[in-house]
Amino acid sequence: MIENNRLCIEQLNTLKAQGKPFEYTSFFKLGHNTSSSNDTAPFDTTVQMDKTESIEY
Repeated sequence: MIENNRLCIEQLNTLKAQGKPFEYTSFFKLGHNTSSSNDTAPFDTTVQMDKTESIEY
């Protein structure tokens, strides 16, 4: 999984170098299980990012 995260971050850094806008947050302790956990951080972060983007645009 660490290797997959590294590759994804490299891809995101490529997009950043091309000037394409994006944001990401890693939840390493959850792995790929971001929907069936009791941790609400992924959902809370997504809602906050959506609110921020709707204000900016």
